[in-house]
Amino acid sequence: RQRKKYLTRNHFVDFHKIVLSRLPAFEEFNDKDYQALMRNVLNQAKAHGREKHGHKNVFGKQRILNQHPHTRPKNVKRSNRPACHTTCPMIRRQFKESYKAFKQAYEQTSIAFRSGEWDIVFPAFSFKPPIPYYLLVPEPI
Repeated sequence: RQRKKYLTRNHFVDFHKIVLSRLPAFEEFNDKDYQALMRNVLNQAKAHGREKHGHKNVFGKQRILNQHPHTRPKNVKRSNRPACHTTCPMIRRQFKESYKAFKQAYEQTSIAFRSGEWDIVFPAFSFKPPIPYYLLVPEPI
């Protein structure tokens, strides 16, 4: 029989070495100038984030690690679930068009099925409507 194993955080952590290389457009910069440039880019990105999202407090690494994973948030934003998880208008439009076509095909097939065409093929990833019980029970003799 196997003894109980106590799992620690180290059982779930992998360490990987990441080698960062300079962006090709900035290879002619010396180390000091390149670091200053990257610091400036980072500061601009932070400023843009603060401008866009306000000056909200951000959890640091230690605060995230100190959280208990099962703690519920104090306030939860409630909003409707989006039909399609995308920010691209073109993809959203394509999704709406394809869903509309799927829905029309299902409705037509369902009407035919309910009128007695039992062998009709439904659109992919859809379910047949239930067959009324009285059609499943054989007629008494």
